Amino acid sequence: MSGANYLLLGNPGTGKSTLLNCIIGEQVFEAGICYGGGLTEFFRKHEHDGDVFMDTPGLADRKLMKKAAAAITEALRQSGAYKLFFMVRLENGRVVADDLSTIETVMSCIEATEDVPFTVIINNIKKRQYKAMMERGNAFKEVVTLVNAGKSRNALYFPERADRFY
Repeated sequence: MSGANYLLLGNPGTGKSTLLNCIIGEQVFEAGICYGGGLTEFFRKHEHDGDVFMDTPGLADRKLMKKAAAAITEALRQSGAYKLFFMVRLENGRVVADDLSTIETVMSCIEATEDVPFTVIINNIKKRQYKAMMERGNAFKEVVTLVNAGKSRNALYFPERADRFY
């Protein structure tokens, strides 16, 4: 296989499974609303057009913490090139602290001789907040400063959409 491994990480409810399904173009990973915890309970992967897309349980879900840590470890042991993506949320214009904590926790567990690059995806941004991000004003600078504290050079912003699940 010559493709890349795309690993989406984050807390429950950040949209990892939904985004993967959108990228693939069909429902491969279980996604939707789940009350009281995350929907994804086990590490899963799916090959599509030569690339491997990996979905992991959310790290902040206390019931699944051990399973999530094992899933991430298993995913990072797969052969090939990796592209790591952390999904985070904004609440009242601020990145959710638990989401930033998850980035720090995962990155501190990766044993590597050099920095491992990753991208932060800020998902489900309210229309007004999205507009402020795209204007690259103070709100944008504050969010980027928080995200960059985790040593990410890249951030993607996805506006909130109507409820649609793949």
